[in-house]
Amino acid sequence: MPTGTLRPGARRYIGPWSRPDGPSGRPPAGRPTDAGRPLPDHHPVMTAEPTRRPSKPLLVGAVMTPFPVMVQVDMPLDEVAELMAQNDITGVPVVDANGVLVGVLSQTDMIRAAATEGAGLRPWSGFTARHVMSHHPVVVRAETPLVEAASRLERHGIHRLVVVADDGCTPIGVISVTDLLPLLVDAADL
Repeated sequence: MPTGTLRPGARRYIGPWSRPDGPSGRPPAGRPTDAGRPLPDHHPVMTAEPTRRPSKPLLVGAVMTPFPVMVQVDMPLDEVAELMAQNDITGVPVVDANGVLVGVLSQTDMIRAAATEGAGLRPWSGFTARHVMSHHPVVVRAETPLVEAASRLERHGIHRLVVVADDGCTPIGVISVTDLLPLLVDAADL
């Protein structure tokens, strides 16, 4: 049998590197050696911490919720509330008839509107998304690093960002603090 080949059904030893790998008695390829002899496990080269390569920053597009639920600017608030409840969401981008982003409407905006109207049976009667939305939505692009997105959320004191297409006005996703929290937990475990 030629050197370096295995019998049918035989398995090559894979274990502590200090044991020779194969009939040559040489350490496995890629292992540090000293003049052809394997280095002991306690050698500084073997015990050094591996260097971490800088990783590419995680981008908004990898974490965002794509195809967000959106509402038209003239949608009555009671319909918006029902839509948000059905989809278990706390905010929505508001668009005009052309699909252009004109605002963001959150549960907080709706509660403020209800509190202003009083505790009647139909607190939003006559109100549409236009009346209570935030008129200057904070946006981000899918290529934005998550660190920058988190910074914008903090800087503006908001809970979600609308992710827009390259045209800067067509919503393609939403990223919220809820999307970022699991990443922070994972990063803390590293």
